[in-house]
Amino acid sequence: IGGIFFGIEGVLFGSLLSLILIIEIWKPIMLYHWGFRIPILKYWKIYFLHITAIVVAWIFADNLIDYISLDPTENYLSWILFAIIATFFYLIIISLILFLFLSSMRRLLVRFKSILLNT
Repeated sequence: IGGIFFGIEGVLFGSLLSLILIIEIWKPIMLYHWGFRIPILKYWKIYFLHITAIVVAWIFADNLIDYISLDPTENYLSWILFAIIATFFYLIIISLILFLFLSSMRRLLVRFKSILLNT
C-alpha cells in the first residue's frame, strides 16, 4: 500500500515498519511468553543493556579514533590501517563493557578459556 501512495519511500518505510513490528516486537514476545515461558521484561532488559553498551562503546571509540594520527584519505593502505585500528578500538571497548556488565559475557569467556586449554 505504501508503494502505491509514496513510491520507493513507501516501500522502504513499509519494509522497515514490518521489520520492527514482527522481528523486534512480536517474535520476542511470542518466543519468551509461549516458548520459554519467561517474562518478556527479561528480554527487554538484556536488549537495552546491549544497545546501551553499543552506544557507549561507539562514543568512546569515536573519541579515541580522533587521536589516531593516520589520515584515511591519503591512500588505500592508510584507509585500511585506519579501519583496522578503529575496529580494534571498538572491539576492545565493547568487549570490556559487556564483560563488566553482563554475566553471560563472563560465562562465554570462561567457556572459550576451557576450550582453548583442553585442546
